[in-house]
Amino acid sequence: QPRVFCGVVGGMGHVHSTAAFFENARVRDPFQSLQTEWGYEDIVHLSHRLKELTLNFSLDRPTFTKFLQLPAQASELVNVWYEEFCKGRAARAVDGLEFLSAVVLLSARPEVTLFRKISLLFQIFDLNNTGGVRRDSFTILLKATTTGLHRMVENFPRPATMTEFETASQELFQHLETSGTSQPALSLLELVTWMTECPYSLCYISCVSRLSSCLFVWGTNLRAQLGLYLQPRAQLVPVPLVTLEATTVVKVATSEHHSLFLTDTGKVFSCGAGFCGILGHGDLRSHGQPALVELLGHNTIVDVAVGARHSTVVSDKGQVIVWGSADLGQLGLGCTSDRELHEWGYDPCTGGSFAYCSHPRVVSSLWGARVTATRVGCMSFGTAILTSAGDVWCWGNNTSGQCGLGPKHPRNELTFVDSDMNRTAMQVIRRPEKVLFEQPDRIQSLSCGGYHVAAVNERSQLYTWGLGVFGRLGHGDQKDRHQPQLVPRLQHQITQQVACGEGFTVALSSAFRLTVTGRGLDGPFAPSAFVALPVGPLASHASRAAPAALPHSDIHLDAVVTAQLHQVKFPFDASLPPSIGAGPVQSSVVLIDRGLWEGEWLKLETINFDFRVEFSNFSGVFPEGAGNMKLMFPMDGKWTKEDCEGKLCFVDVSTRTSAISQQEIVTEIYKMSAEAKEGRAKAVVAVLPKGVKMFECEDEPPSSIRRFPFGIMSYDHGQVLRDHVSKLVEGMVKEAQDSGHLNECMQAMQQWVEMEEFGTGRKYYHNNVTQQNRWAPPQYELPTEACIVKVAQDPFFERLKALLDAKPRGVIVSQQSWRPDVEVLDLPADFENAGAEIPVAMVSYDMGQEIREIMHCNSEVHASLSIQASGTLLSWGNGTYGQLGLDDLENKSRSLHKSKRNDLSRAFHRFVELPSCVAHMHGFEMKAVACGGRHAVVVLDNGEVYSWGAKEGLGAPVEDNRGDPVWVEHLEGMVKVSNAFCGGEHTFALA
Repeated sequence: QPRVFCGVVGGMGHVHSTAAFFENARVRDPFQSLQTEWGYEDIVHLSHRLKELTLNFSLDRPTFTKFLQLPAQASELVNVWYEEFCKGRAARAVDGLEFLSAVVLLSARPEVTLFRKISLLFQIFDLNNTGGVRRDSFTILLKATTTGLHRMVENFPRPATMTEFETASQELFQHLETSGTSQPALSLLELVTWMTECPYSLCYISCVSRLSSCLFVWGTNLRAQLGLYLQPRAQLVPVPLVTLEATTVVKVATSEHHSLFLTDTGKVFSCGAGFCGILGHGDLRSHGQPALVELLGHNTIVDVAVGARHSTVVSDKGQVIVWGSADLGQLGLGCTSDRELHEWGYDPCTGGSFAYCSHPRVVSSLWGARVTATRVGCMSFGTAILTSAGDVWCWGNNTSGQCGLGPKHPRNELTFVDSDMNRTAMQVIRRPEKVLFEQPDRIQSLSCGGYHVAAVNERSQLYTWGLGVFGRLGHGDQKDRHQPQLVPRLQHQITQQVACGEGFTVALSSAFRLTVTGRGLDGPFAPSAFVALPVGPLASHASRAAPAALPHSDIHLDAVVTAQLHQVKFPFDASLPPSIGAGPVQSSVVLIDRGLWEGEWLKLETINFDFRVEFSNFSGVFPEGAGNMKLMFPMDGKWTKEDCEGKLCFVDVSTRTSAISQQEIVTEIYKMSAEAKEGRAKAVVAVLPKGVKMFECEDEPPSSIRRFPFGIMSYDHGQVLRDHVSKLVEGMVKEAQDSGHLNECMQAMQQWVEMEEFGTGRKYYHNNVTQQNRWAPPQYELPTEACIVKVAQDPFFERLKALLDAKPRGVIVSQQSWRPDVEVLDLPADFENAGAEIPVAMVSYDMGQEIREIMHCNSEVHASLSIQASGTLLSWGNGTYGQLGLDDLENKSRSLHKSKRNDLSRAFHRFVELPSCVAHMHGFEMKAVACGGRHAVVVLDNGEVYSWGAKEGLGAPVEDNRGDPVWVEHLEGMVKVSNAFCGGEHTFALA
């Protein structure tokens, strides 16, 4: 199990956790020459000499001079060093460990890399020569390095106290013990891990290394594809890739087998498994750390991509250069029988042979046809390029149409992965072929998944093609597409970026930006801005955006519409016709509620919240037109039958039983229903315990309650109802205290006194007026009325159509409280013209509440809709591991996922066939998205990173896969990430 040290030694000293403190650090003038004085071998000798000269590492002046062994002409400088390191010490002596540690960390010699610096510290502080750094030695290491650097470097913080160092060492070694370490000492791997994970040490590393633009990495590392020293099998939290120190990386292409690193100078480094020659070094050797691909010669590379077993790069001249496996035509070099281009190897899996290229080769057919490539992407066994003319060319495995050339392309060639098995037949394209699109638009960008491709044209429309299993193409089905087809749901949207994972797709698209301005009694109020999801087409509105000055503010922007904000309230009863009215609607941006969906709902007159209730199909039919009823919600779950007469009763199941299984909960509901029926209640609703999802009761209830209405409510909605009931009671009590007058309800409550039964001590309640006794606490007569609303058909589109027919300037749809997250809505066909003319945008329930509050508190409120470049994140395809980020959303459907069982593996797969909004990220300003095999990552404009999917690729030590975004907190305060690259179950983040 990989160890995680990110939380260890994190708070040492009150100023030691912020990297900003080190920004202006520079080596003091007297010590400048030390940076280049000694090389790696020299420092090793210094370390041995220090241990031989003295036992306590304390050096007086003669010993210090003997330790350094510098020429006589350096004696004046040696004296300065000696005096500087003696300052603040009672004894006139230099701490040799402090001096040598600082020399190691500040060395600027090329051969003294950061990893070697850490290795040297390990050798120095292995004081007992046991092959590890013990706890007391680690305490000394912390003190010596921080003190030495503080003496040599300006603007470095003062070292922590010895007590703090000892506490930090204790925390670290306790962590090692709980991780199962048998040896009470740090190994080299553990020291490297701590120094590259712990925020405290990372602040120092940023100054004592030559990391310019830093590349952070995390995830699985089974084939050394992360390029880390000592090759840990997994890296659970982000660490800097120190193996590329002094190299500026601008892009990473990575798979579960290997990685390519493109630098700002056009050079390429590679690491990982070397089979099939996929590293490009002319052999089959693996490389644990990035090594320069020297065989690319003087080519300046501008883009890189990798498949499962091949690599592809593009030069600044537009040449496509490939290497690796050629068995499925993924190199595009033609027939593999050409021995001048291909090498042959033995495949132990099939017992046959396969073709590969270990040396980089130019795809001559493209170069000969004067096709100049600008970008490249790789499928698992195929390749796609984008040319300077805006065309796409593909080659390789075409079995599921991933080359986009049609099912009957004449260049399709049948090949067998295993010649003895007919079921291994594959269709391949061995040379590049041009892909034809429905429309003659230039393609701006493309992304390749395992077996599918996505491309965005110059009109920001998204095409997909290839394997359709699990709905990864976004067409609402699981059919393969052998030619590019527009994704229907996004046809009229503005797609900014697209990223393809192994079996899923994520797209970043534009959204509306809603800006609310205006004035109240005290003058203009501070503007508020919200990200709104387009309902219907967005692209048609972008062309109509024009410069506008927002009323009562200094804001100027390109607005689609600017008008006064007006609210239209529809009746929550779907059977009632909408009343829109005239007047301000046509000159306003109109705010409406999404409305209730099909089902049964609890509405209270004292709160604007929609409580979802599900009555059992076996229970009695709730009477139509039952009207308003009184509500009862006993906080402790106890009541008497007199309490519930004529009331709608809500009971928290967890107050009556600790059961969490569905069957036990159903049994308790039956019991409550029988009690409520006996008390002549209208109905009873059970609030489910935390963590228990809504369910349908499949067993027929006892005959005694078969005609009595009973149902369930989710835990979350039950807590909202409980809090509201508590506030109502508190309001009644406060009103009575403030006014000094007791209403009838409060007078009745005051008559009850809590008492204890003699002998048992059991509590009961006694009425001083009526002399009645009861075991359950008396219930307040709540000052609210409730009703159950049944919605047979969702009236939203009917109401929206009526509103659009009234020709408002724009429409803002606020989600209802039951399902507060935004969702993608497809307008019916008869809305097409109205949706293209009038902008319709959706905001979450919380945003809608905030807008309504602004309107309530101010006399004049204006709304402006503009286009925000990247405000919506959409995902679709295989979501079995949570890689779609769509879990735990609240909108119309309980789950956006469908399920399918694999008959061979018997595993269940969850998937989504249409682009769906990752509402967890709604409202964030995003600039980059990346997909791996089973996880996804998004980078925000502020440099923060969020991830979701398979737990190994999240960059956080979580215990299970996550279907909702996880903040990669470890990067906070250290770096701002500009881009991310994913592959397999790992991530590279460019900072």
